[in-house]
Amino acid sequence: MPHLLFILLMLPILLDVWLTILMAHALSLPLWVVFLVPTGVGMLLLILEWKKARAQFQALRQLQGSPLSLLASARRAFAALLLILPGVISDIFAILILLLGAFKANPAPASPLYSDHKEESIYSGESVRRTPSSPQTIEGDFRRE
Repeated sequence: MPHLLFILLMLPILLDVWLTILMAHALSLPLWVVFLVPTGVGMLLLILEWKKARAQFQALRQLQGSPLSLLASARRAFAALLLILPGVISDIFAILILLLGAFKANPAPASPLYSDHKEESIYSGESVRRTPSSPQTIEGDFRRE
């Protein structure tokens, strides 16, 4: 019985590897390219997401970040794990998962709870401190003419 369960769990992975071998043969690509390039990209993405997730956890511990940012990071980390797995089908699912977050129509507005705190810029990798929102007043005399 445990052997049957093992075979049922391994069957999708073996089918994925078999389809990858057929695709590499059809495209006349070396097999190592088809296996190692997505694995390398997945490992690089996983390392980058791990670093970003650690920074986000630190910000959450100090109540300076949005908890929703962890969901995006977890989505990208799952896609990286799918890229590391051998096979074309898992790579296609990984690309779909990565594209899923790229086409958000209306991103959620920032919560007032987190709006006055430090945020991480997605382009520079640096933290940016915003000033707390306070009423803006201009000192001086006003005369209507």
